[in-house]
Amino acid sequence: MVAALLFLVALRRSSIGPQFPGSVREAPRSFVFGGKIIPGMRIGPRRVLLRPTKARYPGRYYQITRERKDSVDEKWEQVWEALLRYRDIHGNLLIPHSFVIPEDNPEWPSNLAGLKLGQKIRNMRSVGTHIKSRPERIEMLNEIGFVWDDNEFRWRQTLRALQKYKSIHGALNIPTDFIVPAEDPWDPICWGVSLGERVHNIRAHNLHIRSNPARRKILDDIGFVWENDDYKFKLTLEALEIYKKLTGHVSVEQKFIVPHNDTNWPDYLWGLRLGDQTRAVRTMGRWIKGNIQRQRQLQDIGLKPSDLDLRYERVLECLVKFKDLYGHTRVPAKFVVPPEAPWDPPHWNISLGERVRVLRRKKPQLPPTLVQKLDTLGFSWKPKEENFESFVHMLSIYKDRHVSSESTESRVGDGFSVPRVYVIPQHDQEGCWPPEYRGIPLGARVYSVVKMGTYVRSRPDRIAALDAIGFQVPDKWRKPVPPKHSSSNAIQTNPEEDTMSTVSSSVGVES
Repeated sequence: MVAALLFLVALRRSSIGPQFPGSVREAPRSFVFGGKIIPGMRIGPRRVLLRPTKARYPGRYYQITRERKDSVDEKWEQVWEALLRYRDIHGNLLIPHSFVIPEDNPEWPSNLAGLKLGQKIRNMRSVGTHIKSRPERIEMLNEIGFVWDDNEFRWRQTLRALQKYKSIHGALNIPTDFIVPAEDPWDPICWGVSLGERVHNIRAHNLHIRSNPARRKILDDIGFVWENDDYKFKLTLEALEIYKKLTGHVSVEQKFIVPHNDTNWPDYLWGLRLGDQTRAVRTMGRWIKGNIQRQRQLQDIGLKPSDLDLRYERVLECLVKFKDLYGHTRVPAKFVVPPEAPWDPPHWNISLGERVRVLRRKKPQLPPTLVQKLDTLGFSWKPKEENFESFVHMLSIYKDRHVSSESTESRVGDGFSVPRVYVIPQHDQEGCWPPEYRGIPLGARVYSVVKMGTYVRSRPDRIAALDAIGFQVPDKWRKPVPPKHSSSNAIQTNPEEDTMSTVSSSVGVES
């Protein structure tokens, strides 16, 4: 009973199967009988297709097989002919994956033009196209020196590119973004290879040498640079040597970049930020920390390390020069070394005022030897205190020269004052003014004390010092200033800094 029901269902759902390729006959209907599925029957969403077999359709079977075999053999013969021709032209079978046989090239037969030989070789290695179950073809390929391992091929490609790069440039200082150009004298097998990226992967991930450690010796023999820091240090060292040869010194400006298309520099150094690299060596000890050999290499070209931190060496030289010129070390905050004599060229355009401010702020972290040298030089660590002492001294000199007990022109109440436009003369024939005071706008300073409380706000000791020489401080600055409430989160500025920045821009006074 069950078998009969299944037979009826099969008859109802049966349909004509698809036609055979190239055949005009319909596939026989399929049905289920005795638990077996007869080909050609549709049951639900599945269709069991009837394939031509040698037993049922002998002519058609042999015809399809013969056509396919002829096509496959023809493609193999093309690949074989192309391989032999490539070996005759280039002397090897290291074929790039992107290689396509060129058209209109007399070296190649016309029937091979446009053949993607590199892709064919890749498929042959990876999935066995043309050679699967064909040991005689494998033997043929072995006889002509075919490279089976893709990694082996890439290794030979990389090695040949490295050797050619060294023969052209003399060293293996390869930029990370370097790509082998598709031109002579480069070997065509290397065209388009991202050699800089491969070199990076060799250093960082042991590319090519993880599975074959013996290759490391081969790279050593051609002068391969293993450490990235070593590579960058050698680049910087070579650039410093050329810079010294061109300029006579190694005091490189921070903004200096090796110019492009300059025959004085190798092309692999073009665009190198030599100023930044040199500054990193000086300020952070990049590449030379704990490496005595590299430190000696820098010594040989003039970058002599001392017991001082290299980052402050040039600042100290500038301070010595500043004191020779102006007689003091109170450098204005915005002072920049002018690019002219008598300043030395290595010091030009240095923001000395900013450097001095950093020295004061980081005094606890400075090397003791540097602090000692700055103290010997007379460096002013607390310019505000020293400025006030200088201010009192200037007022005393002004009083002795211009204020008499009988005169009332410059007197205010029981004390004396200074005209707002008064500037200490640059050329003092009488010699009353010390050289470091000349050119200071003393009147503007007095005005800032009287109107804005510079120096004296909340400083009774300073008010007493001014009273001692007869200078009258207004009563509003003598009153104690009430403490400010902490409820406000606004940042309170120092009035001395604000007022001092507006009253003086002279070289002799630090703002």
